[in-house]
Amino acid sequence: MILRELARSLGIIEKRDGVVNIRLLPTMEFQPKVKQIVSNFLEQMSNLINAHFDGRHLPVRIQLLGDQSELFGKRQ
Repeated sequence: MILRELARSLGIIEKRDGVVNIRLLPTMEFQPKVKQIVSNFLEQMSNLINAHFDGRHLPVRIQLLGDQSELFGKRQ
């Protein structure tokens, strides 16, 4: 269920400083412990993707957005 939520999430993809940043905003709100587990999973997936495509493509960094204000470019 969590993987489906991540796969269907809104987000931002941007290339900055030689890294493709993928920041996801799931509609589901995760409890703090689950959010940490999901963040760790996304970091591991980023590392696996980068290892697989090493030297052939830009590295990626997949993360959860802090909140919806980042998605719409609003600063608090």
